[in-house]
Amino acid sequence: MEDGFHGYNRFLEGDDDAFGATVSEYANRLLLYINRYLQNLTAAEDVMEDVFAELIIRRKKFDSEKAFKAYLFKAARNKSLNALKKESRFAGELPEDAPDEDALIEEQWFSEEKKQLLHLCLRELKDDYREALYLVYFEQLSYEQAAKVMRKSKKQIDNLVQRAKAALKTRLEHEDIYSLADL
Repeated sequence: MEDGFHGYNRFLEGDDDAFGATVSEYANRLLLYINRYLQNLTAAEDVMEDVFAELIIRRKKFDSEKAFKAYLFKAARNKSLNALKKESRFAGELPEDAPDEDALIEEQWFSEEKKQLLHLCLRELKDDYREALYLVYFEQLSYEQAAKVMRKSKKQIDNLVQRAKAALKTRLEHEDIYSLADL
C-alpha cells in the first residue's frame, strides 16, 4: 500500500485518486491533534477537512515526508486556533482535559493499564510540555519541525521536551511505572 506522502506526490502529478492514500495515512492523527485543541470531534473533523482541502487547492511541493508532515500539523494547529478564536472561546491555552476519543489511537501504543496511567500523567503536564512531547515522540517530528508547528525556537522545543520528560519521569516514578519513563 502506498504511503500518504507518495500518494500526495502522485496527486500533484495528476493522479486524483492517489490523494486518498494521504487522507488514509494522516486523517486519524490529525483528528486527534486538532481535537486536543477544540475538544469537539465534529469541529475537529471540519478543521481536518479544511487542512486536506488546502493541500488540494495549494498543491504545494515538499522535499521530504517530514517536511510534509510538519506542514500538515502546522496547518492543523493554525486552523484549530482560528476556529477557537472564531468561536470566541480562545483563552490563550490548550484545553486541559484530553477527550475520550484519544483512547482509540493510544491503544496502539501501550497496554491498557499503563496507557491509562500514562495518559493521566500526561494530562497533568503543562500544555506546552504535552504538545512538544506529542509532536516529537508520537508524530516523530524533528525539534526544528516541532518548533515551526508551535511557533517557538528549536532551543525552546529542546527545553520543553527536556522539562516535560523530567516532569513525566517524576510522575511515572510516583505511579510505579518508571519503565515507561525511559523516553
